[in-house]
Amino acid sequence: NVDLDTRVKLDRYDIGLYYNVPFAGTLDPEIGINVRILDFEGRVTGEETSTGQVVTESKSMTVPIPMLYASLGINLPFVKVIGEARGVTYQGNSYYDLTGEVRVSPLPFFFVGAGYRYERLKLDDVSDVTADIEINSVFANAGVSF
Repeated sequence: NVDLDTRVKLDRYDIGLYYNVPFAGTLDPEIGINVRILDFEGRVTGEETSTGQVVTESKSMTVPIPMLYASLGINLPFVKVIGEARGVTYQGNSYYDLTGEVRVSPLPFFFVGAGYRYERLKLDDVSDVTADIEINSVFANAGVSF
């Protein structure tokens, strides 16, 4: 057995251009493109069992990932239900981000929301990085919409 100290940091930023389909009534569809910028740092430190020497391997990279985007919102009085999908697949690599959210607007222009997010990132030897990451989480937010 070998004790390993593993540290991973992943920050992400989105830049998007969306088209809101007009005249949809209570439905609020959007389509567009999104660039997700992943800023990754990883480090693994362990002791080699035969020599007792401490060995550290690290890797960092910043990668822009172009993605397709689609969203559908259902507007009800004081409530909005939203589903969003972003994704890309290329040469066996893929990245998907699916989100479902319910927003309540107790005051004009202000909302509070809660939802669920599923993300999957699969990389096969991209810049010497291989990863299969799956993230599931609930979230809450508040904001202004106009």
